[in-house]
Amino acid sequence: MRRALLVGLASLAAGCGERATPERPLRLVLVTLDTLRGDALGAQSGPPARMPHLEERALEGASCPQHFAASSTTQPTHATLLTGLHPWEHGVTRNGMVLGAEHVTLAERLRGAGFATGAVVASFPLHHRFGFQQGFDRYEDTFERGRADEWSGVETDEGGRFYSLAGSVNKRAFALLDELPAGKQFLWFHYFDAHEPYGDVRRGEVVRLDQILAAAEEDPARAEALLGRARKLYAADLLRLDVHLGQLFDRLEADAARFETYVRPTRGSTPSRTES
Repeated sequence: MRRALLVGLASLAAGCGERATPERPLRLVLVTLDTLRGDALGAQSGPPARMPHLEERALEGASCPQHFAASSTTQPTHATLLTGLHPWEHGVTRNGMVLGAEHVTLAERLRGAGFATGAVVASFPLHHRFGFQQGFDRYEDTFERGRADEWSGVETDEGGRFYSLAGSVNKRAFALLDELPAGKQFLWFHYFDAHEPYGDVRRGEVVRLDQILAAAEEDPARAEALLGRARKLYAADLLRLDVHLGQLFDRLEADAARFETYVRPTRGSTPSRTES
């Protein structure tokens, strides 16, 4: 199954391109949602739906009920997603490593097939210094919120800027949609809102993972209370992220007269296709 996803997406692009007309070229969109739990979608999420916009799209599209992440961390998983290789093949086996230029990415293959390519990523692990920009004509990786001066042994940007929330991602994504050439397009939009700290999508209390872990060693009752609060804040973060995903889908559909658009969300979500 080596390069299965890479070949699958490239084949989808080639197949759809045959049906697309010169007046309505193909737009292929990959959406990745960092740290999205598998039970956040579908019947498992329970009423009310945690992500109603995304679940509504899932019902309209193809479903992949059995899927597996290549790793439990951001960099190895995305490196596999973009190359179709296992972590031990592309060499990014943990966070803080660099994807080597010798590995051909999905963006490189599609650019070679005539696609204009662009990406907006929301967190430092996907910064261009780690090699994830390979094949992209435009790669937006400017972050707004601080977290730490060092991550996985790597110094972050000045001021410890580490991530951005969905509103900022959408703003840059919409600008990218307007600025890329009008022919065939491949876009990757990455969202970080579901990641800790929980509750940072709105003003008020936040809960961090290190708080929960520290409390677990010193005061189990406090840890349990923090965990319960984190679950509620996580659900609220998902709901807010879903609003922005709905805005993204609406923006893509607004171009339905110009582009035949295929959207493939990942990391616990379900592929869908939007057409007019």
